[in-house]
Amino acid sequence: MNAYLELMSTLNYRRCKRHGDSELSDMEVISSQSSLMEAGSLTFHAIQVGELSVILTGLVALAYTALDILALKNVAIVEDANAKSNDYIMIAIMRRLTQKIADCSSGNPTDYLTLFNYCRHLARDFINADFDNALIVYHHWRVSQPNATLVNWKNSLPDLADCLFE
Repeated sequence: MNAYLELMSTLNYRRCKRHGDSELSDMEVISSQSSLMEAGSLTFHAIQVGELSVILTGLVALAYTALDILALKNVAIVEDANAKSNDYIMIAIMRRLTQKIADCSSGNPTDYLTLFNYCRHLARDFINADFDNALIVYHHWRVSQPNATLVNWKNSLPDLADCLFE
């Protein structure tokens, strides 16, 4: 599980010399919320269209943003049995994702971990994808595009179709 944190340690753009118990600054919370909302928007648009690889990209982008905060705080990634849900009705997924994104506005690492686990669960069990590989592909895209946001790079998002099991 903590291999995820090792992956994130390769990023230098936001690494600070901070203690794990320090609180996130207001601007860090606002920045992460902005990224989470972009990824959420991408995910919801993909759900509307029904494009599985783009839904996967949105879920991985959400998980990656949450993971970035968890790495910043050096929080261990632990599997959460509560993240699993068999409620795969689209409106229920949208509501749950929306709530989990909103919960992250608290700045509490536990909320980011909950969002990460839920996105991982959806990618694996709902989309039927190789989440770990998708996260690595997304990570390499982010490293190659350090100033990329989901808004200004929609046409060149990483293609995660190979991560779908089908």
